[in-house]
Order: sequence, then structure tokens, then C-alpha cells
Amino acid sequence: MKLFDELFKPAETHIASYSPFTVQEAYMAIFYSILHADEDWGEKEFKALDAILMRLRVFEDENINFYIAEVKEQYLKYGAIPLINGGLHLISQRLKPQLFCLCAELVLANESITHKEQKILEYLADASNISEELAQKIIEVTLLRMMN
Repeated sequence: MKLFDELFKPAETHIASYSPFTVQEAYMAIFYSILHADEDWGEKEFKALDAILMRLRVFEDENINFYIAEVKEQYLKYGAIPLINGGLHLISQRLKPQLFCLCAELVLANESITHKEQKILEYLADASNISEELAQKIIEVTLLRMMN
């Protein structure tokens, strides 16, 4: 019977999309997604985020807690990948290697890297159109800087 076919047909898959309103929200969405890759946001990672935000001019005179609260709500609604994809749309291609470096700093802040963190960094590099060679060099340089 066609009646039941219509009622019980499989739901169409819908890919959630997220669009940040500002560049600050875009950066925070990506940072938040990176930090929550392993679902364990420790004190060292929080301190690393704080240091990064203090270096980024885009966050000068901004209420950081506002962006964290906004992005947390969006993260719960959409998850990491839509936040990264949406955030990348507002960030210039020339700034994406720097963004990748900052995200590597966040992941390496606790001096270890989980499989999930590796995967999300790989995704970020790919979504940012950063070559595997450049991503590897960025991680190597970040490791060297953090050792000193």
C-alpha cells in the first residue's frame, strides 16, 4: 500500500549548517571545536586559549565570555564539524595557516595528543586547504616552540 510507503519512508538526511555572525565568533567556534575534540578541556588548554586570544587583535576589547557562551550553545546544537566549516567561511584564506598553528598550540597544550584531536586537526587542515606538508611543518615548529 502506498499510504504506508509515504508514512514510513526514511527521513532525508540533513546536514546541519552553522553561520557565525562575526569573525570573533568564527574563531571561537573553531577553537571551541578543537578543544572539545577529546571531550576533556583541561586547565593547560584553557590557559593556552587565553594566551592565544590575548595575541589576536580581532579579540582586542572584546568580551571573551560572550563568545564562549554563544559558541558553547551552538556546539551543543550542531557539533564540531559544522562549527569548523561555518567558521572557516569568515576567515580569510591567508589567515588559515595561522589559525591551524593556533589550533595545534591548543591541542598540544597538555603535552599529549589523542586520536580524536589528531583527526580534528587533520580535518581542519583539509577544510582550510592546507597541504599535508605545510600542516606537518606547522606542527613540528609548534612543538619546537612549545619545548622552549
